[in-house]
Amino acid sequence: RVIIYIDMGKKEHNDIAFEVLKGNRAVIEENIGKELVWDPLPDSRACLIYLAIDGTIDDDEQKLGELIEWAAPLVITFRKVFGPLVGNIQIDE
Repeated sequence: RVIIYIDMGKKEHNDIAFEVLKGNRAVIEENIGKELVWDPLPDSRACLIYLAIDGTIDDDEQKLGELIEWAAPLVITFRKVFGPLVGNIQIDE
């Protein structure tokens, strides 16, 4: 998985941040070039936004190489796309 894990300490704040980001879903997914999974995790404090493919750390070296080739550029893209948006989220107490 390449993931944005939203946990600002309070469920209410996490939900606000999640909804702010989700309000930009079309632009985010266009810039990433893929449809993301948007999971508010209603029974958890945190929220998730991610992409995933099948694989584990126990896979053979060839599969691990494929996972790295898939994930490495996405991590950079996630940071470029989400970074400015996350930095602009304002939560009023």
